[in-house]
Amino acid sequence: NTAYELPLRLVGSEMCIRDRIRIMLSLLPNFEEENLIKWLSKKSMSVDGKPVDNLLETLEHIQKKNIIMGVATNDSVSSAHNQLRENNIKRFFGYIYGFDSGFGFKPGTGMQKEFLRETSLLANEVIMVGDSMADIESGNKIGMTTVAVLTGPLGRSELEKKADIVLNSISEIPSLLQKL
Repeated sequence: NTAYELPLRLVGSEMCIRDRIRIMLSLLPNFEEENLIKWLSKKSMSVDGKPVDNLLETLEHIQKKNIIMGVATNDSVSSAHNQLRENNIKRFFGYIYGFDSGFGFKPGTGMQKEFLRETSLLANEVIMVGDSMADIESGNKIGMTTVAVLTGPLGRSELEKKADIVLNSISEIPSLLQKL
């Protein structure tokens, strides 16, 4: 196990999924890329996300304001759908993109560009909420207001360097919306 710890620690949120796959393949020579992606997608179906206090109430509040919500994840689209279904919140998200949706991955802006195209919104009308630097950087690159949340691996001091706003969690978004 020790031999794998260092390379896997390098597989952080700043890397694209393809780079992560290449590193893993170098450690698992008996896997083919397609099989590894399928295996990872299947495994990610059983991963529980971090619970957010008042998640349902928060999403209902945002929905009542007729705000269009989407998901842009560096995970697979099937895993995103699964996690949203498991948490009974899929109905809130009309647009769901993963690294395998054909629009690239974050910190690239392909998923955001597709969301803007499909919704006819302008980038400056959209808030990009995320818990990783890839989320924040992709939102910044395209001109969205970026809101970092502390439910991921990064701390406030790291996120404050790039995000327009840092919140403890998405449960604070309704209060933020009243101020904007």
